[in-house]
Amino acid sequence: MRILLIAHNVIRGDGQGRVNFEIARHGLAQGHDVTILSSRVDSELIAKGAKWVSIPSRLRRAGVLHHWQFTRMADRHVAQLRASADIVVGNGYTVTAPHDVNLSQFVHHAWRRHRIGPRERGPRAWYQSFYSRCNEHLERMSYDAARVVIACSSSVRNELLSAGFPSTKIRVIFSGVDSVEFQPGIEDRAALGLPCDVPLALFVGDIRTYRKNLDTVLNALVTTPSIHLAVVGAVDRSPFPAMASALGIADRVHFLGYRRDVSRIMRACTFLAFPTRYEPFGLVILEAMSSGLPVVTTRVAGAAELMSEDTGVLLDNSENVESLAEAMEKMSTSSNRSRAGDAARKLAESHSWAHMAAQYLEVFEELHHGRS
Repeated sequence: MRILLIAHNVIRGDGQGRVNFEIARHGLAQGHDVTILSSRVDSELIAKGAKWVSIPSRLRRAGVLHHWQFTRMADRHVAQLRASADIVVGNGYTVTAPHDVNLSQFVHHAWRRHRIGPRERGPRAWYQSFYSRCNEHLERMSYDAARVVIACSSSVRNELLSAGFPSTKIRVIFSGVDSVEFQPGIEDRAALGLPCDVPLALFVGDIRTYRKNLDTVLNALVTTPSIHLAVVGAVDRSPFPAMASALGIADRVHFLGYRRDVSRIMRACTFLAFPTRYEPFGLVILEAMSSGLPVVTTRVAGAAELMSEDTGVLLDNSENVESLAEAMEKMSTSSNRSRAGDAARKLAESHSWAHMAAQYLEVFEELHHGRS
């Protein structure tokens, strides 16, 4: 089978990029021919035989114009390569030419209609609104052009249905996790610049906006004085260091910046605090579970569909500071942490990247032979 895969990034260190990396890697391992249209690709895939058609960006920052430019170039390449491909795979607004499969990892239609919590203000707020509206329209063009749309969770499937897409067009395949990279263990906190001998919550995600809901975690810390918090995420243009200072908890909040050693940091922490306001999947949830960490998150997270009551706490309301604080206190105790962590690890082991990739390749085969 000849697979043409279109994505901005096909690399390990990126949520959607990792999904595509694993699809390509497992496809190559099974003897399929894989061609990748992307701006970045992992060198391992090239070494294993993947063909790379580079789509360079002429813009310094990702945005509406960046995505438009990428898609226009991808459409031109698809017109040239379509005859030599059995399956063409897009990722959201990356291709509007007719293609076979589109991977839906985010639904701007849903995000724009369900936004809660603090809002951006000024020019940035205007741009974010404009960006979301544009992406909603452009995503629809891409999903309409696909024969099948694969949602990364059941919640995304429901969002696609509410946007008017037929149920017969939508499949669900959950993302996976590397249970070797993310495995339970003990790390030296001091070597990571983290405090020892205290309950240490972990937050991982984009902290330049309010979507992941770090603001509610910080407010919950005010009433949980024994708990410290490690925050992984780029701090440039982030409002949260100043917020931690204003709340009087700066000495208990440890901003680590963007990191590539998240698996090490997870092994140094007590539990994951991730009360996201909108999350199509949330790979960090599955990574934390695989690392043996209890998870405190909200039911809106797609990965929460994989959790049970034994693996942590599922919150009904992302804005309830009191409920979050109570859940954090509960998961900070050694007995609860050990019991929930063991259950989380056991559950995560059944969601490997290989299992996920096999499901994608099965759909590709089905569509290929159906068309033939």
